[in-house]
Amino acid sequence: MKIYFILLLSIIVAITACEDLSGNAIDVVAPSGAEQEVSPDSDAECTSTADCPEGTVCVDSVCGVIEKAETVLCEQNSDCASLGEGQVCIDGICGSLEEIYLPQACDAACKVTRVLVKTSGGESYDYVPGKGSYTAAGALEWRLVRGPNHCAGEAKIPVQVTLRQYGNIISERYITLEKETESKKLTHPGVSTLAFTLTAEEIDEECT
Repeated sequence: MKIYFILLLSIIVAITACEDLSGNAIDVVAPSGAEQEVSPDSDAECTSTADCPEGTVCVDSVCGVIEKAETVLCEQNSDCASLGEGQVCIDGICGSLEEIYLPQACDAACKVTRVLVKTSGGESYDYVPGKGSYTAAGALEWRLVRGPNHCAGEAKIPVQVTLRQYGNIISERYITLEKETESKKLTHPGVSTLAFTLTAEEIDEECT
């Protein structure tokens, strides 16, 4: 009887946790780091997620259902080549640069125009997307990449990181920078003293 009572109490708590104090259901949101796919519903067009049926989001003016996709870990772009065109290594997970903001709950109307990048070594770079720098005689190069449009205040800056040895590329991958968030250390397997981080101190965006 005691075991039955505990089981019944657990079920009641689980049901209650899905409602707020007014009895309304609370949406359960998947972690932002989870890889997801959107299956479009061709019969439902939209300008924002508010126009879509419950449980769907607005992507490219079409309502779609968010589905979990298999997460493939990686160290460099070549690890993702077999997954299809446009698949690269982003923050250690295979994905597409065009989908780094999915899912979005707004009209994507902002683009990055300027980034002030600071390294852990104290150097500052005031760049526009497409610009970058290198160190250790070109052994490690990083370059800001223009990403897709995004919601206001939610910019992620894709950074292409290229490693070279004797002038030849040995690895390429991407990391993303968010405002005032320090990146993981960038290193080179052949230069033991090379290790630094990047931080986007300022991000200017233009929204329409």
